[in-house]
Amino acid sequence: QQMDAEINLILNEEWIDIDKLRQISINRGLSSANARRLVWPLFLNVSLNDAEVSKKTQQNTAEDVAPTMKTRTQIHIDAIRSFNELNFYPPLQQRMREDIEKLENKIFGNQQRIYYFQGYDDICVIFMLIFGEKNALPLLERISTTFHLHNHESSFTTLIKHLNFLFPLISLYNLPLFRLLEETGVASDFAVSAMISWFAHDFSQPPYRLAQRVFDFVIASQEPLAPLYIVAAMMLQKESFEKFFQIQQGEFSADFSQTHQILRKMITKQPHTPELMISDYPNKSNSWSDAQVSLGR
Repeated sequence: QQMDAEINLILNEEWIDIDKLRQISINRGLSSANARRLVWPLFLNVSLNDAEVSKKTQQNTAEDVAPTMKTRTQIHIDAIRSFNELNFYPPLQQRMREDIEKLENKIFGNQQRIYYFQGYDDICVIFMLIFGEKNALPLLERISTTFHLHNHESSFTTLIKHLNFLFPLISLYNLPLFRLLEETGVASDFAVSAMISWFAHDFSQPPYRLAQRVFDFVIASQEPLAPLYIVAAMMLQKESFEKFFQIQQGEFSADFSQTHQILRKMITKQPHTPELMISDYPNKSNSWSDAQVSLGR
């Protein structure tokens, strides 16, 4: 309630201090769905004025272009599995699945240059629960055509390049951990779902508090590598890397497959508070360039 009051004070100023809202969202997170309904559209520069949204919806309906059959089929399959964690009245749950399928078909019909991927529905779930189908549409279209665009390419080539920054980023803060990761020969693909779904696939337990906290951070920063910084921060938590050292340097060290699973659990284990994920995330202004240098780019 105190944070909502602080947000309202900023929003009621003659000139809204977007930078201040960004700092709150990045450093502390927003405290409620209502705050997110007010602030996320500002970060994304999307107006949710009823008249404008209705006009856009009517235009989209009149000009609707269906996505490819392959895309529609995958959207349908994923929609059937969505909202499984919510113990809603079955007819309501079915209605929500139909709504998310309709929403995704609109997005990928309207935006023919982007590609659907499994895990996108997890992002849509968060937006639909906060904004509803109608208002979620322009927000998701904005995200998918801007700083999330690299995940909508025909292949994950750019995503893999981004993942290749993870271990050099780790090396800037914990060189022994970096060396141990290099020795195992494991790749950074254990972080794929965290990157493409902004942890929504991994933190999928209602009321989605952790996933929404990650979204606060990513949407406020609008940095394509933002989820990667959270992955790095979770791996750099003392409890996580000490346990990894104990396993790898013990009498029975983990093999390649086991190491992959250990690292996956390391970044998907839900902390007691979302701040444990974000409070010590690496300073991006330095780490981005330093990681590029480490990779020789």
